[in-house]
Amino acid sequence: MTDLATLFEARVDADPTRTAAEFGQWTWTYGELDARANRLANHLIEAGVIRGAFVGICADRRPDMVVAALAVLKAGAVYVPLDTELPADRLAWVIEDVDLAVVVTRRGLRPLLPATGTAAVLLDADGPQIAAASPARPRGQSATTAVCLTYTSGPTGPPKGVPAPQRGVLRLVVDAGHLPISPVDRVAFAARFAFDSALFEIWGALLNGACLIGVPEEVLASPRDLARFVRRSRISTMFLTTARFTEVVRADAGALASVAQLLVGDEPVDPAVLRAARARHGGTLLNCYGSAETTAFAVVHEVDEVAPDAESVPLGWAIDETPLYVLDELMRPVPDGTTGELYIGGSGVASGYWRRPSQTALAFMADPFAGRGGRMYRTGDLVTRRPNGLLDLVGRREGPAGIRGFRTDWAGPANGVRPGGPRTIARTVPDARVGESGVDEWRLGTLSLLSELPHDTVLEIGCGDGDVARDLVARTRRYVATDPSPAALDRFRARMTDDGRADDRLELVLAAADDLSAVGAALFDMVLVESVVQFFPHLDYLRRVLADVTARVRDGGVVVIADVRNLALLKHSCDPAEEDGLVVHPAWFRALAGAVDRIGHVEVRHKRGPVADELTRYRYDVVLHVVRTAAVEPVEWPDWGDAVDLERWAAAGTVSEVDGAGGRPAVSRRADA
Repeated sequence: MTDLATLFEARVDADPTRTAAEFGQWTWTYGELDARANRLANHLIEAGVIRGAFVGICADRRPDMVVAALAVLKAGAVYVPLDTELPADRLAWVIEDVDLAVVVTRRGLRPLLPATGTAAVLLDADGPQIAAASPARPRGQSATTAVCLTYTSGPTGPPKGVPAPQRGVLRLVVDAGHLPISPVDRVAFAARFAFDSALFEIWGALLNGACLIGVPEEVLASPRDLARFVRRSRISTMFLTTARFTEVVRADAGALASVAQLLVGDEPVDPAVLRAARARHGGTLLNCYGSAETTAFAVVHEVDEVAPDAESVPLGWAIDETPLYVLDELMRPVPDGTTGELYIGGSGVASGYWRRPSQTALAFMADPFAGRGGRMYRTGDLVTRRPNGLLDLVGRREGPAGIRGFRTDWAGPANGVRPGGPRTIARTVPDARVGESGVDEWRLGTLSLLSELPHDTVLEIGCGDGDVARDLVARTRRYVATDPSPAALDRFRARMTDDGRADDRLELVLAAADDLSAVGAALFDMVLVESVVQFFPHLDYLRRVLADVTARVRDGGVVVIADVRNLALLKHSCDPAEEDGLVVHPAWFRALAGAVDRIGHVEVRHKRGPVADELTRYRYDVVLHVVRTAAVEPVEWPDWGDAVDLERWAAAGTVSEVDGAGGRPAVSRRADA
């Protein structure tokens, strides 16, 4: 796959004198923009920026944003837009969260940045050094490195960083069937730099040989000034947020009529506003749906007409390389016309939230409908699909609150509660079984499962204090227990001694889950990964661990992943915002069969118990049955035109079954025949 910087350079080589960008009094050709970005990229490399590093860009001028973004990619790094309008404490939080290698900014903006010790490259003060840097193209870029890390602004809690994959940007703007952009186009750069829609604007222009037109902030603030600017600048392609589009159209329905390709998105649009714009607009009008998690747009709807009685506007159809799934709560596809939750797959899906494993687990998961390695994003939006594939938005998925793992409903007028009247908000029922007895039931349930499976020799990953191992070891011939914590192994050893259970069948090994070299090469009947999956950093790590341990199991053995928190039930068990650690949907494990070598049948056993708490009803165990890798034996077909000694072939055990097509026996040549 070609990376963005290399594709831009190909556009430069094709026509270096073509105008690349217009920013008021500045006009740059592709050759000039390339040279500026090369010098800044080489200066950043000299300052210590390496491939994969994060580089902040704190700018209030659109030319600075474009040159810096291009330079960071040429250096092989990832740019992080730092919005100058963010409060100082929020800006400081983002900078600390990312651990930036350097910040590109100007001297006048330096006071906005917190005193974190992060190095800064000042475009004005360091101008002479940057100008003296080599104009040669650096070769640090990689197609697997993210383009940028943008931060979402959720309704609660701190923002979440989302890395935009290069393949996601390419599917959005290069050879895009939903919206072709060519060198004759003039694309507006109107979005805030920190918004994901800026990816469409900047790279939609520069990767297609088009001209990028910077729209001043003061122009965007006035519908009349914006309409005048659009006409004077001959803008042909433009994206506007729903709020700004609505403001402009209500002021003048024909203000944007000259824009040949007009895109609207980020929230549902009023059908009446679209109808008014469509009546005056002769070009393409697209209603766009998506988010930073899916690299800006994932679904678009070309608005041809809006019915007078329309109460909403369809979401539309998927863009290229973007499969859409409408699923029920068990992640099963629902029939057309039935409400389900929208999941988005394909090359635009981000790898997850930066340093947010629990929130990543809630929103991103393996795609069970795609090939190996596919991921999908859970949007939280409820939709229906028409027979022709068009999606309609129904609403948002709203889960009930959870208190200590128990489902509750809010009291209010919608639930028949009179304002100000007496009412029962919640009721708790004490249960003597909750507590240590509940933990005992959980342990006994796990032991019962393990006893049913092959367990003559066992390798346990992450044994901790040995809650399960100290009871199971007596039923084995050899038990190897690993943990990355020396203190945990010491406690385990002390518990066994204090309980009088010291056993020479037990071996304690200091080892991390992803490095079992200290265990040796022996094969086991069972590998047990018990209650530690929630501490794994991400699903790719879990997949690597499972691929490794599966290779350590004999034919017919098992890998048991016990006590996994169920993503499908998480909203009922607790407040997701308070959860931490990895949470996995059962469908992710089911998809391992055939995707990981030697994993055959996959069992998912939901935990049961007399107490409905977090240790039982909202967790499950997985059993991966390891099968033999069948060797393909060559098939030999004797020449049946000659005399064949069937008795000799049969005695050699090589005559198998009769070929139904020709009535001839198929003959397999054994290695020892």
